[in-house]
Amino acid sequence: MRKLTGLCFLTATLLAGAVHAQGVFIEQGDPSAISAAAVYDYRSNATLGGSAAFGYTYRGVLDMGLSFSAFKYSGGDNSPLVAWWFKPYIAWHAIRSDVMEGMPVSIAFGFGFEKRFYTGNDPYANPDGYAAEPGMSIYRRMEMGSLVFAPEVYLADDISYTRYYSKAQDQPSGNKRSDNGYGFSTTTDYMGGIALLRANLMFKSAKGDTGLIVLPYAGYKAGLTAGIGVGALF
Repeated sequence: MRKLTGLCFLTATLLAGAVHAQGVFIEQGDPSAISAAAVYDYRSNATLGGSAAFGYTYRGVLDMGLSFSAFKYSGGDNSPLVAWWFKPYIAWHAIRSDVMEGMPVSIAFGFGFEKRFYTGNDPYANPDGYAAEPGMSIYRRMEMGSLVFAPEVYLADDISYTRYYSKAQDQPSGNKRSDNGYGFSTTTDYMGGIALLRANLMFKSAKGDTGLIVLPYAGYKAGLTAGIGVGALF
């Protein structure tokens, strides 16, 4: 019988850009599962944040999926542009406390590659770019009757590349490029570390093969971020 495996961290920080180890709710060797979820997210430099994601978990060993995020900048050089981010990701549960006797926690390693589009800079060209995010999850799965609780700490690096196509001084965004002799400029930035604390709750159905998850989280990613995700196993 499935043990509500697919929802987990898929939704935990989609807009925060985190790679997801969604197999945390499945014991290693349990049946694989498919999941979908949605998230509302707050960031200190953005408004109107929202995300959706779809994922597949292979027997508590390997996770893969695709997340989609959209939000509007309220501060910084990209204000007031709207960002649209698409990210495929993969995660490997290298150490499982439910398999290795004496291990107090489980550890998963993940990697995501994100394509970023922007809108709202009309009549000038919008910037676009990419981002890479290697990271790791440290978590503990606890089952208490119909409730599964999996607190987790997510740590990662954020490396981004952005290309700006206009140096016009009257464009809507704050990206005022100096006159470098070209109509574009590029930036490659190490955005610093990501640190997120996730409190992951799953409420199993009476049959135990479907359920509801509630995923509050808070932490840091280029500024303070917090949010909550809700999802269901199909």
